[in-house]
Amino acid sequence: MTEQGPHHHHDIHEVEEELRHDLAAERATLDESIKHDYSTSDTGIVPLDKRRPMWHFMGLWTTFVAGFSYMFLGFEIHDGGHSLATTAAITLIGYGFYVAYAMTGSYLGSRTGQTHGLLTRSIFGRWGSWIVSAFILVAPLGWVGYQANLLAVLWDGFYSWGNLFTLTLLLAGVMILNNLLGFTGISVFARYLVTPILILWCIYMVLKAVITDHSKLGGTPPQSFSLPFWVAVVAVIGFSMWGNEPDIFRYGKPKFWFSFGAYAFGLVMGLLLFAIGGWMMADLAHTADFGPVIRYTTDY
Repeated sequence: MTEQGPHHHHDIHEVEEELRHDLAAERATLDESIKHDYSTSDTGIVPLDKRRPMWHFMGLWTTFVAGFSYMFLGFEIHDGGHSLATTAAITLIGYGFYVAYAMTGSYLGSRTGQTHGLLTRSIFGRWGSWIVSAFILVAPLGWVGYQANLLAVLWDGFYSWGNLFTLTLLLAGVMILNNLLGFTGISVFARYLVTPILILWCIYMVLKAVITDHSKLGGTPPQSFSLPFWVAVVAVIGFSMWGNEPDIFRYGKPKFWFSFGAYAFGLVMGLLLFAIGGWMMADLAHTADFGPVIRYTTDY
């Protein structure tokens, strides 16, 4: 035992040294990615040795298409008088149209390794690039406002806080500040903890509804407002589209089909799952009011 002691301590020191080396390498990589994202006119192409694997994009994209906002899509399609089967069909068709665009945009980004701004500058010039960038800025700002209001209504449904306008402005400001400062830890927290918990929560909810309340989910619900089939498909496209697909996938492998796995995984574990879950909860809650439906969903 005494003869093995020094060797044992020597092995521990080697392991500790390796761990310190790995942590230092990770910190250096993180520091490099924060300081330089290959978006300047001098160095605007992501090098091939800096490209990310498929699982990275699968996890990242799922954070974009999984959450309460996509349950809201299910609520709206339900209140438009569509059955569960029709809701699934609407979601699949709308997302299919979106992916046809998204894969082309993703390939453009991965093939060139450039941002939207640099790509449009090379085609439309500096002023043209500013105009395109302005359009890319306006749409996400509208989405931030929508998400902020949705979260305010959600909290009001839970706690009856009121003051929705003030709370929406406050939440929107926090969201914009987060994006401007680029809190890397928050994005990692969302990707590896919050999103998996949300997905497991929604899977449990859907399975419970199918197993225990399947007899209540049949048929076509009463129509609260007019929502034709193809209008609902357009709504799904609007919910799916972000507009920054080339910017995200410029870190991917320069292959046309590379992004398909991320989009398919996001459909199954995000958009389709949450839209179906939202439809089921709206049908069981017998109300079109978002706050009460969410409160019912949580109790359920």
